[in-house]
Amino acid sequence: MRIRRLRVAGFRNLESLDLEPEARVCVVHGANGQGKTNLLEAIRFASCLQSFRTRQTSDLVQFGGSGFFVQVGVEDPNGLRDLRASWRAGTRTVAVDGTRPATIQEYLSVLPTVVFSPADAGLGHGDREAGRRYVDGASFFHDPLHVSRIRRYRQTLRQLNAALRGNTADLPAWEQRMAEAADPVHQARARTLRQIAPTVKSLYRAISGDREELALSLEAPYLEEDERGALGYREALLRVLRARRDEDRRRGFTGAGPHRDRLVLRLDGRPLERHGSQGQRRTVGLALKLALLEWGCTNLGQPPVLLLDDPGSELDPQRLAALGSFVDRWHGQVWIATTGPDVVPLAGGRDVAFYRMEKGAVHAR
Repeated sequence: MRIRRLRVAGFRNLESLDLEPEARVCVVHGANGQGKTNLLEAIRFASCLQSFRTRQTSDLVQFGGSGFFVQVGVEDPNGLRDLRASWRAGTRTVAVDGTRPATIQEYLSVLPTVVFSPADAGLGHGDREAGRRYVDGASFFHDPLHVSRIRRYRQTLRQLNAALRGNTADLPAWEQRMAEAADPVHQARARTLRQIAPTVKSLYRAISGDREELALSLEAPYLEEDERGALGYREALLRVLRARRDEDRRRGFTGAGPHRDRLVLRLDGRPLERHGSQGQRRTVGLALKLALLEWGCTNLGQPPVLLLDDPGSELDPQRLAALGSFVDRWHGQVWIATTGPDVVPLAGGRDVAFYRMEKGAVHAR
């Protein structure tokens, strides 16, 4: 899978551009603040309709503008596909091959991407939301319907919280619906993490050269482990929701459910977030993302596009060399945003192209 055309208008500080990349590895370099990350962010938005830096789509609009437009031409084994996404006045419009997709999964399946950015340091520091997003991304690569599971669960969670604040009499019914919507989300996450864990561990050892044993687990701290084992996840969650009903009413929301799941990382049995060094945390973050890339290739039958945002700010020379070796061996397309063209050491060749960013404009080298 490769991006063969990229058109952007009105996005952050980027000048209107129409780029037709031919290379497998595209290195976008320039000084800070010139728009390198914005270019990767535009690709990511076209891919999954989300930024990897902000939750507010309005933040992506160019200063003084009213909206933006991103178009990506994607080459896959079946030919050329066309993705278009625009946002104007709070309304998002998307199209696949010129028509509105029937489902969100249809759009999201066209251009899968994996991002490694400075924000991913949060994975090694125990950022719970980042951990959930990671496992959900891997679950989507395994089964695109995971998006629907997440949406149904979030809607049910909102309705339960509204019922708690309204002190309604039908709380037992909403608790039952909550448990039913939560079960497939948590089970899919747990299953996915078990399957991807060996790849993460292998990549961690290859990148770091360390001998520590990395362990990954999905934990539900709102449940008693023995209860979950005896009752099953759904019944254990339902019991907790009923037991906490009065407390949740006072708070106006529930603290039990997959929105409180935790991705826990340990080295030699010690929590990484408390005992890991800065280098170990960064290495684990990189191993997680490269494993997600390989996992996506295995499940989708083609490699996702890898977006590397400023890897030199997070990795030391040893780890940058390991990353460069991975990119050289990898058969999928890679976009690298970096301050200098040689920050990530690459073997080079005709399949690497360099673009210089200056004041939001792209210049081919």
